[in-house]
Amino acid sequence: MAYVDSADRGRIRLRRSSLICPGDDTKLLGKMETVAADVCIVDWEDGVVPARKEEARRLTAEALQKAWRCPERVIRTNGMDSDLFETDVFAAVAAGVDSIMLPKVENAEQIIEANLLIDRAEQAAGREAGTVEVWALAETVQSVQNADAIAEVPRVTCLIFGGGDLGADLRLKRIQLGSNRTLGIHRYEYFYAYSRMITAARAAGIDIQVTGFTSYTDLDASREDAEISAQFGATGALAISPRQLPIYNEVFGPGADDLVWADKVLAAVDAAAAEQRAVVVVDGSMVDGPFIRNARFLRSLQDLIDAHDGSVG
Repeated sequence: MAYVDSADRGRIRLRRSSLICPGDDTKLLGKMETVAADVCIVDWEDGVVPARKEEARRLTAEALQKAWRCPERVIRTNGMDSDLFETDVFAAVAAGVDSIMLPKVENAEQIIEANLLIDRAEQAAGREAGTVEVWALAETVQSVQNADAIAEVPRVTCLIFGGGDLGADLRLKRIQLGSNRTLGIHRYEYFYAYSRMITAARAAGIDIQVTGFTSYTDLDASREDAEISAQFGATGALAISPRQLPIYNEVFGPGADDLVWADKVLAAVDAAAAEQRAVVVVDGSMVDGPFIRNARFLRSLQDLIDAHDGSVG
């Protein structure tokens, strides 16, 4: 099977922000063509009532024939235990989607089984084997416990942290993901799951997005929440509203100060190599391997952002 190989899984992708819309809403699907999200997610699961599932598939397929601004287009299917799942996978692959989001993933075996179905769908659609990637929506205590195995499954290139369902599974006194939080902006009750899942994702060489701040009109809090997630190591966040996208794109991308530092580090490394020096000093501080890798990552991510921005005008 020609799944996404380890080298490709580890490459840098533009996933600072994502935005989701129901697959049966023609107005919102039209807006998705031009939004500033790095990833556009079309929902066929909770966002679509049972009577309109087929209509959602049809409207999404029509919408995906147009040129979208975002680099990656994802469809969230109905659950893997649903009688809609097989039809969803074949329809999504035929529509030309880049990635399929599997909801409520609890273990690696579920994804392995789904991969076999995606194999068949790629063949039926005449698409190259292994080209459709998988996002695993981890939103239960079992998914947190099995995060390492889930992240390692072929095709999986992104985990997404689902705070609402996980909060219910943890039996929190009250699920709070917005401005109504009694503990303040910091999501203390989720920090173990954040660390567990982010570490699993990075060990597997894949990305991880977190659920964004649900009080989407509170942009200051949206920013602070994103900054916490970014410092934890998250790749990006799922926006609740388009107005959060500029914030997420900024916070999860390199800032001006970050780039100045990175360029200084890389220039100092080049100078040291030319002079056959092992010691690299930037602004009076010793810089070694981890700092150099960090600088290279920041510069590579910015180059990817610049290339995308240039391609969409």
